[in-house]
Amino acid sequence: GRGRPAGNAGDDAFVALVARVRALEDAITKLQTDKSCHSQVEPSPTTSAQIIAATGAISRPAAGQSAVAEAPPWPPVLAPVETHSALHWDVVRYVGQNDAQVQTPQAAREAVVQALAHRLRASWPYAQLVCYGSMRTGLSTPTSDIDCAMLNPPPIASMQHAVYFLRSIFEQESWVVGTTALAHAALPILKLQVAPESRRPDLIFQVDVSVSSGPVHYGLIATHVFSGEIGARPPVRALTIVVKDYLASLGLNQTYTGGLCSHAIFLLARAYVVAADGGTDGRAHAADLGQMLPGFFHFYGHHFDPARVTVKWGSDPFALRPPLAAAKGYPPPPLSIEGLDPSSRNVGAKVFAIQACLAAFRRASDLLHSGVPLSRLVAMPQAQIPPGASPQIPPGAS
Repeated sequence: GRGRPAGNAGDDAFVALVARVRALEDAITKLQTDKSCHSQVEPSPTTSAQIIAATGAISRPAAGQSAVAEAPPWPPVLAPVETHSALHWDVVRYVGQNDAQVQTPQAAREAVVQALAHRLRASWPYAQLVCYGSMRTGLSTPTSDIDCAMLNPPPIASMQHAVYFLRSIFEQESWVVGTTALAHAALPILKLQVAPESRRPDLIFQVDVSVSSGPVHYGLIATHVFSGEIGARPPVRALTIVVKDYLASLGLNQTYTGGLCSHAIFLLARAYVVAADGGTDGRAHAADLGQMLPGFFHFYGHHFDPARVTVKWGSDPFALRPPLAAAKGYPPPPLSIEGLDPSSRNVGAKVFAIQACLAAFRRASDLLHSGVPLSRLVAMPQAQIPPGASPQIPPGAS
């Protein structure tokens, strides 16, 4: 088994364990009280053991977690293979074709970033515009946005004001054909549509510019760490690219519509690979993508419960969610995904269409297991998502 972590991590794990045990004791006491008052009514399954027994999911305690405490569902560890499956090579070819399509206009993308940076320096000499995200980690698809961050802005009242100032700067350029300032979003951002070549009106890049109050930006840190993870766990990249394309074909890949953004998809893929591979980097290189891709869809589609489980960074990527509580008149976050820093914002806080995403994962799992080719899976229309799977997005959630 896994031992209790040493030092502060162990103390934190022990405190968390005590809190979970107390919560379980309170739940048992409440069930006993309810049963004594309504003896004719059998309580529904409430513990992980009962739920897992009903669904067939695997459960594994996290490091330092007692077997007495509840444990979240956990995907089975996949054994290395000597001969890769046909689906494995389909995924490899698919990713290769994606990379070729991304590389074709890569020079034009780099030119867009340089042009925006030059225009920014003309107005604010000490400001910098740097690229991060999928364009730098190798997780881009042909439809991916270009993510940029402005560092060292001049003294401005707020990041919201900075976004409006940026719009006033860039919208003067003829090659910027559209601007949208989302200044009051959780992360203020300026969305640009850039046409770098007048001879190619069909070549338009979507650029998202966020603002940092100093020389550091979370996206730059995450890009560096994610690149290291991709090198250590190659299946994460393949899963992320395929799932991004699949959700994009269904309209479920944008945060402002309640879908899963690239950041969230990467963290879900990484969590699955860490769990299915037993947490060791070495075996990831021998993994069969023909097992991992259906396994990803099956686990998240059939066993993952976003109301009970949180996705975490580290060697134990799944943990029970703390008690849910509404805030500021809104319902609890529909999905909990911790980023690199557990104290940072919840990456899944705005995924109000999570049930539609899980329905899409269930469908993908069933289709792949029935032998549907990968190329056909990602091309299937949105109309085939089960009716009613996408919940209404609350006003102001985007």
